[in-house]
Amino acid sequence: MSMYVKFQKNVSSFYASLQGQYSAKYVKEVLIGTAIVTILAGGYFLNTLYLKNREERAFVALSEVIESFTHSQQITQGLDSAKDQEKIEQAWQDTETLLNALHKEHMSSYLAPYFLIFKSQIILEKTSNLQEAIKVLDEALAQMPKNSEMSSLFQMKRIKMGFDSKQENDRKQALQDLTVIAQDISNPAFQEAAYELGVYYLYAGDVEKSQEAFKRLVDNADAKALLSSPWVQQAKEKLIVA
Repeated sequence: MSMYVKFQKNVSSFYASLQGQYSAKYVKEVLIGTAIVTILAGGYFLNTLYLKNREERAFVALSEVIESFTHSQQITQGLDSAKDQEKIEQAWQDTETLLNALHKEHMSSYLAPYFLIFKSQIILEKTSNLQEAIKVLDEALAQMPKNSEMSSLFQMKRIKMGFDSKQENDRKQALQDLTVIAQDISNPAFQEAAYELGVYYLYAGDVEKSQEAFKRLVDNADAKALLSSPWVQQAKEKLIVA
């Protein structure tokens, strides 16, 4: 069994266990993204020896970041963000230092944006500085191929963070970006975006727009899909309730 196959299995197992343990905001997207990166990583190992070696080293480095991130997450789990702020910052310091060093070393790698994804999450975990975390996430998104599964996944994370921002412009931009994705059935994040847009308008009291978003999602569902989409199922329930 190759090193990469073993690593893929380890990360898959790692994600499955963490999914049931941790409920920190936005972590789901980071961990799902990490699992996808693992699955797709083989595509980065190009034919030339230089690129192959470069990406292998970056791949190993990213796995070190994942391991350190998980360790810090375990240490800080259950700590109070106000009362235990000093403990939280100390717990994340080593991970942040490691990440910064490895990111600098592998900035030319195709995996470089994913170091920034973790950096953005560490900022949230360590200081709860949403604006700084958004800034770093935007930097990561700018380095990813547009409309890819990975960029769409983290664009949704960016939208959710924008809605939580105290800046009105950030919230307006988040709604605009969400609307664009929710209207593009070719976008990998279409289903989640359409559902989230429906929920947004539902809580805003605009039933007509809410139902429009849910109906668009249901109408464009893949009837031949082997697995039923959770977004479609929830949208159907919202349509029934309405």
